Amino acid sequence: MTGTYDTILWERDGGVGTLTINRPEQFNGMTTQMLREAHELLHAVADDETLTVIVLTGAGKAFCPGADLKHYTSGATGEAGKDEYFDVPVMLHEMPQVTVAAINGACAGIGLIQALVCDIRFTAPSAKFTTAFTRRATDPPPVSAAP
Repeated sequence: MTGTYDTILWERDGGVGTLTINRPEQFNGMTTQMLREAHELLHAVADDETLTVIVLTGAGKAFCPGADLKHYTSGATGEAGKDEYFDVPVMLHEMPQVTVAAINGACAGIGLIQALVCDIRFTAPSAKFTTAFTRRATDPPPVSAAP
């Protein structure tokens, strides 16, 4: 049903599937390849009536701190013009399955958008949130989810 991916992991246990953003060495910074793989996976499982929940999480210490700016400024994106890959947040929001963001660390930019469009969000005490893209010239500290 689903292919082999390099930047995401897909695991299924009964009616629950877990999509893990899997670039922990880059704190799961978003790349075009990651968007393409998530796009393909979500399209492949959307009509599966035996799948009732999709959990979105990040490998390692971070959820997703946003776009990997080194990737996008290196000229190595290759598929940067593929607008259909940027429908992942819309897909997460409109999936027939319940979508759950399990936020385990830095969550910013496109990572924050993906977490916010999920139906339910759970945060670890280590979760930190910021919009990032709205403050490229300034750098206030992120807000912690822990009291």
